[in-house]
Amino acid sequence: MSSIKGADKVKYTIIKTSDKEMEWIYSNKELQDILNRLFQGKVLKKIYATLEGVLDSFRFETNYFDFSYMGACILLIFESSAVEVCIHGEGMVAYRILNLYDIKIIQETKDYPPTDFREDFYYYDLSDDIDPQITEHIVEKITVEGTDSFPFSLSGFDEDKAGLAELEGCLPNNIILSMDNDTELGLYADSIEYCFVKVIKQICK
Repeated sequence: MSSIKGADKVKYTIIKTSDKEMEWIYSNKELQDILNRLFQGKVLKKIYATLEGVLDSFRFETNYFDFSYMGACILLIFESSAVEVCIHGEGMVAYRILNLYDIKIIQETKDYPPTDFREDFYYYDLSDDIDPQITEHIVEKITVEGTDSFPFSLSGFDEDKAGLAELEGCLPNNIILSMDNDTELGLYADSIEYCFVKVIKQICK
């Protein structure tokens, strides 16, 4: 994690978004259908992670970002709209769809990390830590894998709905974007808590 750990100053972006709340979802197929309808065939423009999660990441290196210690939300911006995803644990996925006019990039800066995360929204651009580049490439398909368990209770998470989804093994878990340059961008639920992000170069399609 050469770009973050041990560095006094960090390159980060201040982004204002709408007040639209995250929505829990209890079906991997439903989430997969939503994401493909909106983003299949679209160009991925930016990949951000919330800065606070990046600063507290358990492991951070090229193509692998482990947020299983303190968690992070991932903001994917496409040419027409965006999605922000928070994976709180296995089978516990919340998301929100944002219009581009709901997203305002206030400032890109390299400075000491902020001490107060409450008033503005601070994000870290993961693109510079991904090789090969996957931004400016087209999403060929999005796969959302299912699971039959969730690890804990959380405010707002409907355990009755989750319990029914458990029986069907359809709680949303890992979200994988297959790109047109033979790479995969995966948002994976950690088996205990939170998530990690990994980019894989496919050997064959």
